Amino acid sequence: MSDVLSVAPEKKSKVSELKAEHRQFSKSLEEIMNALIVMHKKDPDKLEQIRIRLDEIIITIRQHEEEQHCLLQRAYSCEYAGG
Repeated sequence: MSDVLSVAPEKKSKVSELKAEHRQFSKSLEEIMNALIVMHKKDPDKLEQIRIRLDEIIITIRQHEEEQHCLLQRAYSCEYAGG
């Protein structure tokens, strides 16, 4: 994302938002890993809750990737199109 800031410094707040989402993804996945680690035996209800949470994270990551892609496209199209 530093590339974006070099060509479109006005996108700083969006870049910061996306970086914060990266940290949140890591935190969420770590929480899931910890929940699995402390589960001493298979618990179908907890596993279902984890599956649902993973599905939510995957959807959010896909949306995040789309936002990053759009940000990159806008930043570079403005740079190469002359603003």
